[in-house]
Amino acid sequence: MTNETTNETTNEMTKRSAKLSITNSAPTTNVSSNAPKKETRLQRKNAEMDETNDKYIKR
Repeated sequence: MTNETTNETTNEMTKRSAKLSITNSAPTTNVSSNAPKKETRLQRKNAEMDETNDKYIKR
Protein backbone atom coordinates (compact mmCIF):
# COMPACT_ATOMS: atom_id res chain seq x y z
CA MET A 1 0.00 0.00 0.00
CA THR A 2 1.50 3.29 -1.04
CA ASN A 3 1.11 6.52 0.86
CA GLU A 4 -1.44 7.89 -1.65
CA THR A 5 -3.76 4.89 -1.41
CA THR A 6 -3.54 5.02 2.38
CA ASN A 7 -4.57 8.66 2.31
CA GLU A 8 -7.44 7.92 -0.08
CA THR A 9 -8.84 5.12 2.08
CA THR A 10 -8.40 7.28 5.20
CA ASN A 11 -10.33 10.08 3.50
CA GLU A 12 -13.11 7.67 2.49
CA MET A 13 -13.31 6.33 6.02
CA THR A 14 -13.39 9.85 7.43
CA LYS A 15 -16.23 10.80 5.07
CA ARG A 16 -18.13 7.65 5.97
CA SER A 17 -17.74 8.22 9.72
CA ALA A 18 -18.78 11.86 9.29
CA LYS A 19 -21.96 10.73 7.51
CA LEU A 20 -22.66 8.24 10.27
CA SER A 21 -22.15 10.78 13.02
CA ILE A 22 -24.53 13.19 11.28
CA THR A 23 -27.27 10.57 11.02
CA ASN A 24 -26.69 9.37 14.58
CA SER A 25 -26.80 12.87 16.04
CA ALA A 26 -30.16 13.74 14.48
CA PRO A 27 -32.40 15.21 17.18
CA THR A 28 -35.07 12.84 18.39
CA THR A 29 -38.37 14.56 19.03
CA ASN A 30 -41.07 12.95 21.07
CA VAL A 31 -44.25 14.17 19.40
CA SER A 32 -46.61 12.56 21.88
CA SER A 33 -45.12 14.50 24.82
CA ASN A 34 -46.91 17.65 23.66
CA ALA A 35 -50.21 15.87 23.16
CA PRO A 36 -52.72 16.07 26.02
CA LYS A 37 -52.33 13.10 28.33
CA LYS A 38 -55.18 10.62 28.34
CA GLU A 39 -56.59 10.00 31.79
CA THR A 40 -56.10 6.41 32.91
CA ARG A 41 -58.86 4.31 34.41
CA LEU A 42 -57.15 4.41 37.82
CA GLN A 43 -56.86 8.20 37.75
CA ARG A 44 -60.58 8.48 36.89
CA LYS A 45 -61.46 6.11 39.73
CA ASN A 46 -59.32 8.14 42.16
CA ALA A 47 -60.98 11.37 41.03
CA GLU A 48 -64.43 9.82 41.59
CA MET A 49 -63.38 8.67 45.05
CA ASP A 50 -62.10 12.17 45.86
CA GLU A 51 -65.45 13.66 44.79
CA THR A 52 -67.44 11.23 46.95
CA ASN A 53 -65.09 11.84 49.90
CA ASP A 54 -65.59 15.59 49.51
CA LYS A 55 -69.37 15.11 49.56
CA TYR A 56 -69.20 13.17 52.83
CA ILE A 57 -66.73 15.58 54.44
CA LYS A 58 -68.89 18.61 53.63
CA ARG A 59 -71.97 17.09 55.29
